[in-house]
Amino acid sequence: MGLSARTRSVLQSGLANRSAGNEIVDTMDFAVANTTGNVFYVDSGSGTDATSNGSQQQPFATIDYAIGRCTASNGDVIFVLPGHAENITTATGINFDVAGITLIGLGHGADIPTVSY
Repeated sequence: MGLSARTRSVLQSGLANRSAGNEIVDTMDFAVANTTGNVFYVDSGSGTDATSNGSQQQPFATIDYAIGRCTASNGDVIFVLPGHAENITTATGINFDVAGITLIGLGHGADIPTVSY
């Protein structure tokens, strides 16, 4: 289980800072290679919680939904992709209620994920 060639290419070429894109790919490769659990992706631009499976090709739209798909103490990893923007309307809008997960925000400069409350 690793990054698809498409995802690797988009991340490396889609960021203004090419070395940042390479660092993101390296981070993702390391995390994917070293987890025993599931790997999920979140992207507000192309994802949907209703019909997606959380894969690179069909990311979820929200962090809380991705957390809810994780299995406790399984080593699951959630990647929040560059440019993700999420507005939380309540203090419990994102509930880290699953033990043993890792959330990794990816991006550089203006491309970092943002969560507003």
